[in-house]
Amino acid sequence: MVVKSAMRFITVILQYIAGVLLFILVGSLPVLMRDLNFDSEGYFHTVRELTVKIFTLSNLTYNGEREMLPAVMERFFYSMKTLGTAFLAALAVASCFLICSFSFLKRKKTIF
Repeated sequence: MVVKSAMRFITVILQYIAGVLLFILVGSLPVLMRDLNFDSEGYFHTVRELTVKIFTLSNLTYNGEREMLPAVMERFFYSMKTLGTAFLAALAVASCFLICSFSFLKRKKTIF
């Protein structure tokens, strides 16, 4: 049982690493065919640079000028606020429906 769980965990980790590496390799493809020339040296340099940036989370930028982490974290916290508010609203509505249905059933039971 423990071995099966450990193997499943290792499989998930390896799939995650393979996905990240595939993302890096595909993301660097435009450098490979820069100006319709095959630039393998530039491609491998870009792959190495992007790998270091992603795994160390340092100097992540998009369009070469704006930092990525503050922009992503802003949107992440906004999404979490929206999700939390929606969850609380759903909880309130569900509670109201529950109270109404129980009070309706209680009245119906006393009538008959």
